[in-house]
Amino acid sequence: MLGLHGWLDNAGSFELLARELVALNPQVWFVAVDLLGHGQSDHGRGPYQYLDQIEAIHDVLDALKWDTCFIVGHSYGGNNATLYAAALPGRIQGLVVWWFLYCVCCYHCSSATLVLLRLGSADDRKLGPSNN
Repeated sequence: MLGLHGWLDNAGSFELLARELVALNPQVWFVAVDLLGHGQSDHGRGPYQYLDQIEAIHDVLDALKWDTCFIVGHSYGGNNATLYAAALPGRIQGLVVWWFLYCVCCYHCSSATLVLLRLGSADDRKLGPSNN
């Protein structure tokens, strides 16, 4: 299970949830990450757009060697989780999102199309910084 935090937050926001889930089922793996520009992640080249975050999520799943997972997203993390799931539904077993701060429609809908074009199929290629 991958946790994606809200705007101006960090991975630590999932600490209690992760502990509770693991207490209920010790076989659960819950990984929360700091989205780009937040927490202990890269702050250097921002501002970060949705496409940057979605590519980073893709890289995290690949680094963890998770072919599929559940994603839990809060606020900004929910927006990113939803766009990632729309772009690569085969990588997602389930999606839980809450407290969206704003709609990802209009300008950001075109970002989802861009994600589909840039990521392609998860089986087709490894997405990385050199594939811009």
